[in-house]
Amino acid sequence: MKLNGLTYFEVQERKDKGLVNYEVKVKSKSLKDIILSNTITIFNILNISLGICILLVRSYKNLFFLGIVIINTLIGIYEELKTKHELSKLRILASNKAKVIREGKEEEISQDEVVMDDLICYKAGSQILVDSKIVDGEVLVDESFITGESEPILKTKGDELLSGGFIINGDAKALVIRIGADNYSAKIIGQISDIDNNNSIVIQGLNRFLKFISIIIVPLGLLLFYQQYNIDHDLTNSVVSTVAALIGMIPDGLILLSSTVFMLAALKLSKRKILVQDLNCIDSLANIDTFCFDKTGTITKADMQVNSIISLSKKYDVEDIVAAYAKYSCDDNATIKALRAYRSPKKDYKVESYDSFSSYTKTSSITFSGLGKFTLGAKEYIDDKFDLKDYEDHYRVLLIAHENEVIGIILIEDILKENADKVIAKLIKKDVAVVLISGDSMNYLKNVAHKVGFAKIEAIDMSKYKDDDYDALVSRYNIFSRCDPNQKLKLMKALRKNHKVAYMGDGVNDTLALKEADASISFIDAKESAKNVSKIILLNDDFNSINVLIDMGRKSVNNLTRSATLFINKTIYSTLLALLFIFIKTEYPFKPIQLTLNNFVLIGMPSFVLSLLPNNEKTTRNFFKDVLRTSLPTALIIFLNVVIVIIMSNFIKFNGGMSTICFYLVTFNGFLLLTKICRPFNLFTATLMSTLAAIYFVAIIFFRDVFDLILLHNYLYLFLIIMFAINLCLFKVINILLDKWYTK
Repeated sequence: MKLNGLTYFEVQERKDKGLVNYEVKVKSKSLKDIILSNTITIFNILNISLGICILLVRSYKNLFFLGIVIINTLIGIYEELKTKHELSKLRILASNKAKVIREGKEEEISQDEVVMDDLICYKAGSQILVDSKIVDGEVLVDESFITGESEPILKTKGDELLSGGFIINGDAKALVIRIGADNYSAKIIGQISDIDNNNSIVIQGLNRFLKFISIIIVPLGLLLFYQQYNIDHDLTNSVVSTVAALIGMIPDGLILLSSTVFMLAALKLSKRKILVQDLNCIDSLANIDTFCFDKTGTITKADMQVNSIISLSKKYDVEDIVAAYAKYSCDDNATIKALRAYRSPKKDYKVESYDSFSSYTKTSSITFSGLGKFTLGAKEYIDDKFDLKDYEDHYRVLLIAHENEVIGIILIEDILKENADKVIAKLIKKDVAVVLISGDSMNYLKNVAHKVGFAKIEAIDMSKYKDDDYDALVSRYNIFSRCDPNQKLKLMKALRKNHKVAYMGDGVNDTLALKEADASISFIDAKESAKNVSKIILLNDDFNSINVLIDMGRKSVNNLTRSATLFINKTIYSTLLALLFIFIKTEYPFKPIQLTLNNFVLIGMPSFVLSLLPNNEKTTRNFFKDVLRTSLPTALIIFLNVVIVIIMSNFIKFNGGMSTICFYLVTFNGFLLLTKICRPFNLFTATLMSTLAAIYFVAIIFFRDVFDLILLHNYLYLFLIIMFAINLCLFKVINILLDKWYTK
C-alpha cells in the first residue's frame, strides 16, 4: 500500500490552525534572568550594604571597592549573553530533522515544521521527535531515556512511538498524533530547569567554599564591629575597619571567574565550529585520561569502498546478488552505500521480505522471490568456523549466505581520516590512553590500530566473551572487537570506575556508550540519537578537534586553579584576621581603599591575564586541594606577619604606621605567591610582573595619601626589610616541604 501523506494544502491548513510542532526546550535564561542572576547575589547585596555604611560615615574614598563589584557584574552579564548568542547559532546547525512524506514524496524538514497527521519515516538511528503511531513497518525502540526501561521494545503497526526514544533497528512510517507541549518528552522537559553546572568538580568545590564564607561573614562582621567600636567608640573608624575586613573576606572576582570560565571556553570552541551542549564537559575534558573511539565514521571516514567480492558458489551470480541486495536493502548505512557504489544489479529482483541490520546480531537479510533468503553480516554471526585468515588483517570482511550456506566473501576497505595517526600520537603524548571499541573483527581492528599508531595493542573478541567481569577486561585490553551496544555500555561503566573517560562515536550503536561517558563527542553527520546524547558535537567534522578539546579543558581548569589561588589566599587571611581582631583590642590595620588596590593589582589583573595563557599540562583531578595547597601557606604567613606587627607594636613605636607596614607585608607576600603561580617564567609573565610592580610604585609614590599610606621612619624600613627576608625564607621552606609531601 502506498502512503502519500498530507498534501501541501492540508499542511498549510494545519499551520493556520496552529497544529504545528515546536521544540520544547529545557528552560534557558532570558535576558532578564541573566541580568538578575548576575546582579542579585548574596555577595553583591553584602557589598552594596557595606558601601551604604561607608557612605553614611562619609568616608567616600573607601567606596572605590564598589567599582570592582560593578565591573565584575557587567563582565558576567556580557559574557553570558555573548555565549548564549553564539551557542544558539550553532545549535541551529545541529538541530533535529524529520523525514516526512507529503504528496507521495519524501522530504526533510526541521522539527518545528512537523504538523499534526504528518507521516514520518523512521529508520535505525532516528530520534523520535514527536509522539506518533506506526501505520507501516516495525522497529526496535530504545525508550530508556524517557521511561527507564533498559530493554529495547519491538513496536509494530498500531503501536505508539514516544518522543525522546530512538530507533535501534528496522524502519517504519508513523502518523503524528501529538505535537509541541503535548508530546510525552515535552511534559518531562517542561519540568526541568536550566542546565545546572554544579555537576562540575571545579564548580562544586568553589560553591562549597563560597557557601561557607557566606554563612560566617555576617555574624563575624557584627562581632568585629562591636569589638572595634569598643576600642574608642569612634563610629567612623569602626565602620571603615569592619568594612575593610569583610571586603577582604568576600571573593568577588572568584564568583565571576567560577561562573564564566567554562562559558568562555565554550565560546572559543564555537569559533572553531565545535558545539558544547553541556558546559560541565569542559571540566571533564581537563581530566580525561582514557579516550575511547568507535572505528567507522570516527577514526575512519564514514564512506567505505569495496575492494572485491569473492564468489564461492557456482549456482548464483554472487556479485549480482550482492548488488541487488544493496539496491533493495532498507538500510542506508556505510556498508550498504559502499556496495551500491561498487556496481548495480544486471536484472530486477522481487523482494518478499527483509530484516534490516541489527547492532546486536550484526546481520541483515532479504528474501528474493524464487531465490530464497540471503543473509549479510559478520563471520561470527553467520559461520563462526569459516576461515578468513587471509583477509581479516587487511579488510573488513563480510559474508553473504543463502539460507545457511556461505556463497560469497565481501572485502571492504576503510579510509583513515586525515591525520588520524598524528591525532592519536598527540593524545598519547598528553598521557591519555587510547582505546578502540567496534563491531568489526579483531584482526582488522588490530591492523587499524597499528596504522594509526597505538602504543600497545591488546585485543579481544567480545562475541566470544561470556563472563561479566568487565573490570578485568578494561585493565588488560585496549582493542575490543565485535562489540554490541550493551557491551560498549558495560565497558564504559567499567572504565569510569578508575578513569575519566571520553567516547567518540557517530552511530546508533554508540548511543548508550556516549550517554555514559564523562565526555561524549559526535559529529554533525552522526545519527540523530548519537548527536542528541553527545555533550559535544563537531560541526566542523574535523577529527583534529580532539586535541583542541583536551587542550581547552586543561587550559580552563589549570588557569582557573591559578586564578582561584589568588582569591582564596585573600579570603583565608582576611577571615583569620577578622577572627583575631574579635578577641584583641587593636584597630584593624587595613582600610577599604588599600584592599581595593590589592584586589585590582594583585588579584583582578593577573587572574584575567593568566587566563589567556596556554596551559595544557595534565590536571591532577584534585582542584580544590591544589588551590588550598598553593594559597594556604601564603595566607598563614600574612596572618603571622600581622600578629608579629601587633606584638612588636609593644616594643617599637610605629607612630601611626602600622597600617602602612601591614599593607607592604601583604603586598610583598602577594608578589611571592604570584611568582610561584606564574612559573615557569617567560616574556609574557615577566612583563606582567613588571607592569604590576610599576603600578604599585606609582600608587605608593604619587598617590600615597589616596591609599592612606604614610612615610615611615628609617628604623621602620629596616624592620620591613628584616620581615621581608623572614617571609622569603618561610615561603621557600614551607613550599619545599609541601612539594615533598605532595609528591610522596
